[in-house]
Amino acid sequence: LLGDLRKLAQSGAITEALERLETLPEVPSDLDGLLLQARLLQELGRHSEASLSLKQVLTQWPMHGEALNLMGLGSLREGQSKAARVFFDLAIGLPETQPSTRRNLCYLDALEALERGDADASEPILKGLEGEDALMDSVTRAEVAVLRLGALLMQNRLGQARILSDQAVQHGWEHPDLHYLRGELMLQFGSVEEAVGCFQGTGATLYAVDSRRVKSAWRQDLSDGAAMQIRADQ
Repeated sequence: LLGDLRKLAQSGAITEALERLETLPEVPSDLDGLLLQARLLQELGRHSEASLSLKQVLTQWPMHGEALNLMGLGSLREGQSKAARVFFDLAIGLPETQPSTRRNLCYLDALEALERGDADASEPILKGLEGEDALMDSVTRAEVAVLRLGALLMQNRLGQARILSDQAVQHGWEHPDLHYLRGELMLQFGSVEEAVGCFQGTGATLYAVDSRRVKSAWRQDLSDGAAMQIRADQ
Protein backbone atom coordinates (compact mmCIF):
# COMPACT_ATOMS: atom_id res chain seq x y z
CA LEU A 1 0.00 0.00 0.00
CA LEU A 2 2.82 2.42 0.83
CA GLY A 3 4.33 1.66 -2.56
CA ASP A 4 1.07 2.68 -4.23
CA LEU A 5 1.04 5.92 -2.23
CA ARG A 6 4.62 6.68 -3.28
CA LYS A 7 3.64 6.24 -6.92
CA LEU A 8 0.63 8.47 -6.39
CA ALA A 9 2.87 11.18 -4.91
CA GLN A 10 5.36 10.81 -7.77
CA SER A 11 2.51 11.46 -10.21
CA GLY A 12 2.03 14.85 -8.54
CA ALA A 13 -0.95 14.00 -6.32
CA ILE A 14 0.94 14.74 -3.11
CA THR A 15 -2.01 16.04 -1.10
CA GLU A 16 -4.13 13.03 -2.02
CA ALA A 17 -1.31 10.64 -1.14
CA LEU A 18 -0.89 12.30 2.25
CA GLU A 19 -4.62 12.20 2.97
CA ARG A 20 -4.77 8.50 2.15
CA LEU A 21 -1.67 7.78 4.21
CA GLU A 22 -3.06 9.53 7.28
CA THR A 23 -6.15 7.29 7.23
CA LEU A 24 -3.99 4.23 7.92
CA PRO A 25 -4.08 3.23 11.62
CA GLU A 26 -0.48 2.02 11.66
CA VAL A 27 1.10 5.31 10.52
CA PRO A 28 1.85 6.76 14.00
CA SER A 29 4.29 3.94 14.83
CA ASP A 30 5.31 2.44 11.48
CA LEU A 31 8.80 3.47 10.33
CA ASP A 32 8.13 3.48 6.59
CA GLY A 33 4.81 5.25 7.09
CA LEU A 34 6.34 7.98 9.24
CA LEU A 35 9.14 8.58 6.75
CA LEU A 36 6.72 8.77 3.84
CA GLN A 37 4.48 11.10 5.81
CA ALA A 38 7.45 13.37 6.55
CA ARG A 39 8.54 13.45 2.89
CA LEU A 40 5.04 14.33 1.71
CA LEU A 41 4.66 17.06 4.32
CA GLN A 42 7.99 18.55 3.26
CA GLU A 43 6.90 18.49 -0.39
CA LEU A 44 3.92 20.59 0.70
CA GLY A 45 6.14 22.99 2.66
CA ARG A 46 4.72 21.85 6.01
CA HIS A 47 8.11 21.45 7.67
CA SER A 48 7.03 21.81 11.30
CA GLU A 49 4.58 18.93 10.90
CA ALA A 50 7.17 16.86 9.06
CA SER A 51 9.63 17.32 11.91
CA LEU A 52 7.10 15.82 14.36
CA SER A 53 6.97 12.61 12.32
CA LEU A 54 10.75 12.55 12.02
CA LYS A 55 11.21 13.05 15.76
CA GLN A 56 9.06 9.96 16.32
CA VAL A 57 11.42 8.02 14.07
CA LEU A 58 14.55 9.36 15.76
CA THR A 59 13.14 8.58 19.22
CA GLN A 60 13.13 4.89 18.27
CA TRP A 61 16.06 4.92 15.83
CA PRO A 62 18.36 7.83 16.87
CA MET A 63 20.84 7.30 14.03
CA HIS A 64 18.45 6.65 11.18
CA GLY A 65 20.15 8.13 8.13
CA GLU A 66 17.08 9.09 6.10
CA ALA A 67 15.34 10.67 9.09
CA LEU A 68 18.46 12.72 9.90
CA ASN A 69 18.74 13.81 6.27
CA LEU A 70 15.09 14.88 6.16
CA MET A 71 15.46 16.74 9.45
CA GLY A 72 18.41 18.57 7.94
CA LEU A 73 16.46 19.39 4.79
CA GLY A 74 13.53 20.71 6.80
CA SER A 75 15.85 22.83 8.95
CA LEU A 76 17.53 24.20 5.82
CA ARG A 77 14.23 25.17 4.23
CA GLU A 78 13.16 26.91 7.43
CA GLY A 79 16.33 29.01 7.47
CA GLN A 80 18.14 27.08 10.21
CA SER A 81 21.45 26.45 8.46
CA LYS A 82 23.43 25.56 11.59
CA ALA A 83 20.90 22.94 12.66
CA ALA A 84 20.78 21.60 9.10
CA ARG A 85 24.54 21.09 9.05
CA VAL A 86 24.42 19.16 12.33
CA PHE A 87 21.82 16.75 10.94
CA PHE A 88 23.62 16.35 7.59
CA ASP A 89 26.96 15.73 9.31
CA LEU A 90 25.39 13.02 11.47
CA ALA A 91 23.73 11.39 8.48
CA ILE A 92 26.77 11.52 6.23
CA GLY A 93 28.90 9.72 8.83
CA LEU A 94 26.69 6.62 8.70
CA PRO A 95 27.55 3.57 6.57
CA GLU A 96 24.24 3.78 4.69
CA THR A 97 24.65 7.42 3.69
CA GLN A 98 22.21 8.34 0.94
CA PRO A 99 23.32 10.28 -2.16
CA SER A 100 20.65 12.88 -1.36
CA THR A 101 22.42 13.63 1.93
CA ARG A 102 25.63 14.51 0.09
CA ARG A 103 23.65 16.67 -2.36
CA ASN A 104 21.94 18.50 0.48
CA LEU A 105 25.24 19.14 2.23
CA CYS A 106 26.76 20.46 -1.00
CA TYR A 107 23.73 22.69 -1.44
CA LEU A 108 24.25 24.08 2.06
CA ASP A 109 27.95 24.72 1.30
CA ALA A 110 26.98 26.64 -1.85
CA LEU A 111 24.31 28.63 -0.01
CA GLU A 112 26.73 29.67 2.72
CA ALA A 113 29.36 30.64 0.15
CA LEU A 114 26.86 32.94 -1.58
CA GLU A 115 25.78 34.41 1.74
CA ARG A 116 29.45 35.34 2.26
CA GLY A 117 29.44 36.94 -1.19
CA ASP A 118 31.87 34.31 -2.51
CA ALA A 119 30.30 33.32 -5.83
CA ASP A 120 33.57 31.82 -7.06
CA ALA A 121 33.61 29.31 -4.19
CA SER A 122 30.02 28.31 -4.88
CA GLU A 123 30.56 27.73 -8.61
CA PRO A 124 32.23 24.27 -8.57
CA ILE A 125 29.74 23.07 -5.96
CA LEU A 126 26.78 24.18 -8.03
CA LYS A 127 28.21 22.67 -11.21
CA GLY A 128 28.52 19.36 -9.38
CA LEU A 129 24.90 19.60 -8.28
CA GLU A 130 23.74 20.41 -11.79
CA GLY A 131 25.41 17.18 -12.92
CA GLU A 132 22.97 15.28 -10.69
CA ASP A 133 19.89 17.05 -12.02
CA ALA A 134 18.19 13.78 -13.02
CA LEU A 135 18.31 12.59 -9.40
CA MET A 136 16.58 15.66 -7.97
CA ASP A 137 12.91 16.43 -7.48
CA SER A 138 11.46 19.59 -8.99
CA VAL A 139 11.71 21.55 -5.72
CA THR A 140 15.43 20.81 -5.37
CA ARG A 141 16.07 21.66 -9.03
CA ALA A 142 14.43 25.04 -8.51
CA GLU A 143 16.44 25.69 -5.34
CA VAL A 144 19.72 24.87 -7.08
CA ALA A 145 18.69 27.14 -9.98
CA VAL A 146 18.10 29.97 -7.49
CA LEU A 147 21.63 29.65 -6.13
CA ARG A 148 23.19 29.29 -9.57
CA LEU A 149 21.30 32.32 -10.91
CA GLY A 150 22.24 34.35 -7.85
CA ALA A 151 25.91 33.44 -8.33
CA LEU A 152 25.86 34.41 -12.01
CA LEU A 153 24.28 37.77 -11.23
CA MET A 154 26.83 38.35 -8.48
CA GLN A 155 29.59 37.70 -11.03
CA ASN A 156 27.83 39.94 -13.59
CA ARG A 157 27.65 37.03 -16.06
CA LEU A 158 24.38 38.24 -17.48
CA GLY A 159 24.36 36.17 -20.67
CA GLN A 160 24.65 32.88 -18.80
CA ALA A 161 22.16 34.12 -16.22
CA ARG A 162 19.65 34.83 -19.01
CA ILE A 163 20.09 31.32 -20.42
CA LEU A 164 19.54 29.72 -17.01
CA SER A 165 16.55 31.93 -16.25
CA ASP A 166 14.96 31.08 -19.60
CA GLN A 167 15.49 27.38 -18.90
CA ALA A 168 13.75 27.74 -15.54
CA VAL A 169 10.76 29.33 -17.26
CA GLN A 170 10.66 26.61 -19.92
CA HIS A 171 10.77 23.85 -17.30
CA GLY A 172 8.06 25.55 -15.28
CA TRP A 173 10.11 25.65 -12.08
CA GLU A 174 8.07 27.58 -9.54
CA HIS A 175 10.02 29.37 -6.85
CA PRO A 176 9.49 32.96 -5.65
CA ASP A 177 13.20 33.78 -5.72
CA LEU A 178 13.48 32.61 -9.33
CA HIS A 179 10.86 35.25 -10.17
CA TYR A 180 12.69 37.86 -8.13
CA LEU A 181 16.08 37.14 -9.71
CA ARG A 182 14.58 37.08 -13.19
CA GLY A 183 13.08 40.47 -12.43
CA GLU A 184 16.49 41.82 -11.46
CA LEU A 185 17.96 40.27 -14.60
CA MET A 186 15.30 41.79 -16.85
CA LEU A 187 16.08 45.23 -15.38
CA GLN A 188 19.72 44.72 -16.38
CA PHE A 189 18.55 44.02 -19.94
CA GLY A 190 16.19 47.00 -19.91
CA SER A 191 13.02 44.89 -20.08
CA VAL A 192 11.10 46.91 -17.52
CA GLU A 193 7.65 45.54 -18.37
CA GLU A 194 8.77 41.94 -17.92
CA ALA A 195 10.59 42.88 -14.71
CA VAL A 196 7.35 44.33 -13.31
CA GLY A 197 5.60 41.03 -14.03
CA CYS A 198 8.33 39.08 -12.28
CA PHE A 199 8.23 41.31 -9.20
CA GLN A 200 4.46 41.22 -8.93
CA GLY A 201 4.23 37.46 -9.37
CA THR A 202 1.04 35.54 -10.02
CA GLY A 203 -0.42 35.40 -6.53
CA ALA A 204 0.72 31.87 -5.62
CA THR A 205 2.06 31.22 -2.14
CA LEU A 206 5.44 29.50 -2.27
CA TYR A 207 8.24 29.11 0.25
CA ALA A 208 11.78 30.37 -0.22
CA VAL A 209 15.02 28.48 0.34
CA ASP A 210 15.57 30.52 3.47
CA SER A 211 12.54 32.54 4.41
CA ARG A 212 14.46 34.66 6.95
CA ARG A 213 17.51 35.53 4.87
CA VAL A 214 16.49 35.19 1.24
CA LYS A 215 14.22 38.09 0.47
CA SER A 216 11.73 37.64 -2.35
CA ALA A 217 10.07 40.39 -4.32
CA TRP A 218 6.99 38.19 -4.66
CA ARG A 219 3.97 40.42 -5.36
CA GLN A 220 5.89 43.60 -4.58
CA ASP A 221 5.63 46.81 -6.56
CA LEU A 222 8.58 47.42 -8.85
CA SER A 223 9.96 50.27 -6.76
CA ASP A 224 10.12 48.06 -3.66
CA GLY A 225 11.16 44.89 -5.46
CA ALA A 226 13.99 46.49 -7.34
CA ALA A 227 15.48 47.75 -4.08
CA MET A 228 15.56 44.31 -2.50
CA GLN A 229 18.77 42.31 -2.59
CA ILE A 230 19.54 38.74 -1.58
CA ARG A 231 22.04 38.97 1.26
CA ALA A 232 22.80 37.22 4.53
CA ASP A 233 21.40 38.18 7.90
CA GLN A 234 18.58 40.23 6.45
